[in-house]
Amino acid sequence: MQHQEPLPDWFAEIVAAAGDQPIHDEDFTGTDLRGIRLDRMSFERCSFAETALSHVSTEGCSFTSCSFDSAELLDTDHLRTAFVACTFNRSSFARATLTDCKLSGSAFTDAVLRTMTIDGGDWSAVSLGDCDLRGLDSRG
Repeated sequence: MQHQEPLPDWFAEIVAAAGDQPIHDEDFTGTDLRGIRLDRMSFERCSFAETALSHVSTEGCSFTSCSFDSAELLDTDHLRTAFVACTFNRSSFARATLTDCKLSGSAFTDAVLRTMTIDGGDWSAVSLGDCDLRGLDSRG
């Protein structure tokens, strides 16, 4: 089990203000969220472009129409998380594990997906243009 970092104060304030509602239209571009854990949180139309998200773990989260362009998602773990209609242009998703995740309608363009592990989930209508898929493990 990897060490989990506490949510940064500014991020925790946004989460607290949203309550049980989705966090929407927030711009997290270029921020450092490495090592955090997100449980049952929802994000809509948020930008995580150029964001450091390495060693992040999610469970039961939902990201809808979010941008992860040029984001670093190295060594991440995602369980029953949805990335619906999201973009991952020039993102690095290497050594990530996605278990029972939904990625319907998402687009990966020129992304690094090396040594990613996919176990189950819904990848319908996903675009993988010019992606590096070496070492991809797609069990389900």
